[in-house]
Amino acid sequence: AAKYFKIAADNGQVDACRMMGWFYAEGKGGLPQSYKDSFHYIKQAADQGDPTSLDNVGLYYHLGRGVEQSEDKSIFYYKLAAD
Repeated sequence: AAKYFKIAADNGQVDACRMMGWFYAEGKGGLPQSYKDSFHYIKQAADQGDPTSLDNVGLYYHLGRGVEQSEDKSIFYYKLAAD
C-alpha cells in the first residue's frame, strides 16, 4: 500500500503525504521507521495548510523528531494549526 501512497504523496496529495508520514513514523507499510522521512512527508502536507500536519510539525519540532529541536518553530507551527 505504501507504494501507491508514495506516488500520490510525491504528486502533492495531502492525505497521502500525511499517511506516508505515519508509515515512516511507525515503521508500517513495509517501510523502515524513520522520523526524518516522516517529517519530510508531514511537512509537505503542512506546507499546503493541512491543520493536522501543521500540528504534527509543531510536535516534531517540540520533541526533536527527525529535526533539530526548536521551541520557536514548535510554537510557530502550533499557532498555524490553531488558526
